[in-house]
Amino acid sequence: MDTRTTTTPWTALRRALRTPLLASSLLLALGLAVAPPLHAQGLSGQDRKRARKMLEQLQEEIEKRYYDPTFRGLDLAALREEAAIAAENAPTEFHMFAMIAQYLLKLEDSHTVFYPPAYVAAVDYGFELQFVGDTCYIVKLDEESDGAAKGLSVGDEVATIKGREGTETLRTKPEKDPFLGKLIVLVDSRTASAAEMVARVVQLEGRGTVIGDRTAGAVMLSEFRELDVGFGRRWVYLAQITVGDVLMSDGNRLEKVGVTPDELIIPTGEDLAAGRDPVMARALELAGITMSADAAGRIYERKRR
Repeated sequence: MDTRTTTTPWTALRRALRTPLLASSLLLALGLAVAPPLHAQGLSGQDRKRARKMLEQLQEEIEKRYYDPTFRGLDLAALREEAAIAAENAPTEFHMFAMIAQYLLKLEDSHTVFYPPAYVAAVDYGFELQFVGDTCYIVKLDEESDGAAKGLSVGDEVATIKGREGTETLRTKPEKDPFLGKLIVLVDSRTASAAEMVARVVQLEGRGTVIGDRTAGAVMLSEFRELDVGFGRRWVYLAQITVGDVLMSDGNRLEKVGVTPDELIIPTGEDLAAGRDPVMARALELAGITMSADAAGRIYERKRR
């Protein structure tokens, strides 16, 4: 299938951050759509030195900032050396960055991520995927894309605060005039990070009803570090490091667990293909408004590419 590629430094980074749980896996799953220029390049001896230096910098940042000083029981030095050897023997920059990304993926942490240097390529495959329940569906499709020409359709099925320096309880101050009406929170598999915490707080405080699909389970506190290696041709890259774990007021974590809605409503492939939104229809019903799933699906028209 054809792809449409642009080379803007931050576009793909911003997209990845919308769904932290996917950010790290997408680096490998999409073959690391990175590197200037876009064609695969052979590695020079200097490139291999830079790769090893990057891994050393990443280990230093993890050792200095990661919220768990045991690093989940992993031997960072051994993993770094393993990744360094793989990176040094990589045939192209794409593969080399994949080996470096794999180093942080070993922590299995949604908010500890490697963002490669220089330009980030926003690769448009002409379709967008999302998990709905346990099934991965095509949820958006460019009708002029190669994928559409080959028969893909929306609805088609395709193919988971405790800090290093101690714990801190975060409390909010009550507003003078709080909203006391009916609160309905819609969530799906892309609901992550602070949005998940809001949904869970609504449940724990008995403030409203959460409906939809189980959330992403990507709830950690993290910091971004800008790092660089080399001289002349410098490689500037980012490391996102988890600096704190989040425990809700019931003592439980949301990381890799997510929020289970009060009403689990999962659209089918047929719903997606027809543009129906049964979750929005149910939310409106709870608010006293009668609307069909078909009409609810037209509230937010999908943007045409």
